[in-house]
Amino acid sequence: MIFKKNEIGFIYELIHTSYHESAHTICALLCLTKIDYVKIFEEETSNDLGETVFTTLDEESFLDENLKKVRIISEIYIRLSGINADKILFRKNCGLNKTPKNILDRSYEDLKVSSSIIKKHIVNSKKEKKIIKNLFMKESYNIIENNWDDISLISFYLLKKKYLSYIDLKKILTTKSNNKIFWKNQFKILKKMFINKQGVDEYFVKINFIRSKILYSMAKYA
Repeated sequence: MIFKKNEIGFIYELIHTSYHESAHTICALLCLTKIDYVKIFEEETSNDLGETVFTTLDEESFLDENLKKVRIISEIYIRLSGINADKILFRKNCGLNKTPKNILDRSYEDLKVSSSIIKKHIVNSKKEKKIIKNLFMKESYNIIENNWDDISLISFYLLKKKYLSYIDLKKILTTKSNNKIFWKNQFKILKKMFINKQGVDEYFVKINFIRSKILYSMAKYA
């Protein structure tokens, strides 16, 4: 099969986008955040070729201040995960550590939201905000690198189907992942957290946030 030059470019864009959105997805699930759906667009209709829609717990409903901070931190990680997937994918494909600006620019909105969250909830000064943001960026990068196999797995199915629901993600990760035992437990926790009609059990949420390990490590900065 012969592709035109612009078709090759668009296929690459879809591959890149599928990894970017899959990183948001895996990071969100690791941070005990429910994914409504993740999708990539088959036609180049805008600068954004994909989207990940997620539902977080309302931190204002928590009485525990540390738990509020951890919930806020989880969103920062989720926002930064896409740009870090871009960096890792470029490094793996090209062997270069410096990612081109035009690739990084695609995460402008996520970076903007992350900065706003840090400014509102953590630090206000420009100097401190930059230091804290770099810390979160480094932690987020490590999360994405350590879970690259599952990100690649979701990316494969996202490229194939273009749209994955929460049920699709659950099926893939609990049957196809090398970490299927972990994911079976993770989805059980998510079910209890988000389907409880009587309200969120704050103690249950806190215990599982602590067990997730990737959130409480940064809570001291919040």
